[in-house]
Amino acid sequence: MAAEKPYVVVPYKDSIFGPDGKFTKLIGDQTVADQIGREIDYLQKLTMAVSGLASLYRPAPQGCISTVLYPGIIPEDPLSDAIDLVYELESPHFLVAGHHLAYSGSDGGYKGRTRAYYSVDKIGNAIAAADLSGATQFFTQVHARHTGEQAKWVTDMVVEHNIEAIALMAAPGHLFPRAFCTQLKAFIKRGVKIPIIPVPHAISPFKELMMISCQDSSKDCLISQVDFHTSEFAKVLAYTDDVASLEEVRDYCLWLAEHEFFINN
Repeated sequence: MAAEKPYVVVPYKDSIFGPDGKFTKLIGDQTVADQIGREIDYLQKLTMAVSGLASLYRPAPQGCISTVLYPGIIPEDPLSDAIDLVYELESPHFLVAGHHLAYSGSDGGYKGRTRAYYSVDKIGNAIAAADLSGATQFFTQVHARHTGEQAKWVTDMVVEHNIEAIALMAAPGHLFPRAFCTQLKAFIKRGVKIPIIPVPHAISPFKELMMISCQDSSKDCLISQVDFHTSEFAKVLAYTDDVASLEEVRDYCLWLAEHEFFINN
């Protein structure tokens, strides 16, 4: 039986998901169809690996997994979902990464389509309303320009507070696989090795939503999580320095399978 070929990502500039959509370009001796097949196969395996981890927080012991929220750029507020997860897990920490409400130079959204930044007071009030104020420490980054900044801040907080595991919540179109892989890569760069369990914010996959940062009020600016997920493929392929590869995710999954959280529970 022939050995399986390694998964090699075609450079972003040559990718079908790249800025020029080079469907007619030949890559070495590969046909365009082979190029397309390899990229789709790679992305499907990466997405499957990450989404397969989504139920693993349930057998883990309570009081050990801290909750992390990537707020995202859709108008539906994920804070209540994240608070529910904090409650279910009895999370010792709640980290709310920053987000970018609008394009540079604007403090609001476009034509009112925005939500307020998550201030310490807003998060504190939500935690108090859920009767969690005595059990959970919470922190907020407030503002971040992109996912990489969110992941770096979370990594800093994990190191500073000796956090032993996180459940990472984000919109499903962003979480599987880009947000998860960005956070994993940030941990790898710092030598942090703790469980990361992806937990999607509850959004109907085909519900069309207006992106907060969109400057066009037309229907063309509406996007579902299914479409958003596909649009994230370009960034997974482009940001190889900041997004974990399939091999890194595979190594992480093999390590996680032997973690005491899941062996002893």
